[in-house]
Amino acid sequence: MLKTVLAVAATAVGLSLIIDDADAIMRLPVPAEKVDVLPLAAAMTTGEVSSAPTAYAALCRSEPTACEGGGADRVSMTDALWSALKQINTRYNEAIVAASDLTIHGQSDVWTVGGRFGDCEDYSLAKRRALIASGVSPSALSIAVVRTPKGVGHAVLVVRTDRGDFVLDNRRAEVLGWDETGYRWYKITSPDDPRQWVNINGRRFFV
Repeated sequence: MLKTVLAVAATAVGLSLIIDDADAIMRLPVPAEKVDVLPLAAAMTTGEVSSAPTAYAALCRSEPTACEGGGADRVSMTDALWSALKQINTRYNEAIVAASDLTIHGQSDVWTVGGRFGDCEDYSLAKRRALIASGVSPSALSIAVVRTPKGVGHAVLVVRTDRGDFVLDNRRAEVLGWDETGYRWYKITSPDDPRQWVNINGRRFFV
């Protein structure tokens, strides 16, 4: 019954069922586009160590590679990177069919990587893996926990660059600076060790 429901959902959004896994998107080329002015955003600052979400800790135990860091904790913003951020955000937003953990797994909170169906953290983890595969340093890519202006819990991918920190979000097509999202920011995976979470300074921030 669940497979039938999910198959109908996939068809409804025009997702090709010949794609067995959303990570097939990583094999598609991401052509760079020349931009006149590269984007600029604020750089996020973090504070004390915080607790990891229970479901994220479970993911790190079952799939340790999803929680690995390494490399520079801030990367250079280039035309190629900006193109990759926008296109990967769009591709995964279109390829993954939104569905609750309760519908997919029968549990209230499960974090996974690589499925065709998922919720906000699954989009974020898939995009992180795609960017790592494209050559972006793992330590420059963090998952953050926020609340929307309506108070809804949400997770996004944050990319730290030399021109500020940018957000890939399944709720919007645009890639924005973290300070432009209108979210209330709480905590984020540490660039030093993505298995560890740290609080975000200035987290009570709205635009």
